[in-house]
Amino acid sequence: MLRKHCRRILLFATKRVLSVLNYDYGDEGVGEWLARGGVLGLLARGRRAEGVNLEADCVVLAGAVFLPPHVRVQKVGLSPEVIPAVTALQNVGRATRAPDARVQVVLADERFARIPMLRESFEMHEVHDIKELQEALQQQTARFSR
Repeated sequence: MLRKHCRRILLFATKRVLSVLNYDYGDEGVGEWLARGGVLGLLARGRRAEGVNLEADCVVLAGAVFLPPHVRVQKVGLSPEVIPAVTALQNVGRATRAPDARVQVVLADERFARIPMLRESFEMHEVHDIKELQEALQQQTARFSR
């Protein structure tokens, strides 16, 4: 359904989610993706998530990347939401390097809406099914084309 609105889609997820979706999170396929488009599945906190520009029309974050409970980020003065917020912003940043870049962002985890830093960074629309997602994407596409 996203392919109808977007030529190049970056999918960032954890190893577990990528394996369920049958995505290899290696470097292979990036050149082909840049040339042909499609969906490129990458590890959310992997090498490609930091410092590489991958021009895309849509970025999908499949799950908020929270640290395991045994990791105490509060000890260094951070709230638990900082890591998934920074990860999300870095992942979206892979596709939005140009000042005039227009990228649709799908935050596919309800926990993203509870992170203040992300609510301030993105105009969020909660959707509950594929039909609502399709309507939201159509509205965004229409806004981008103006």
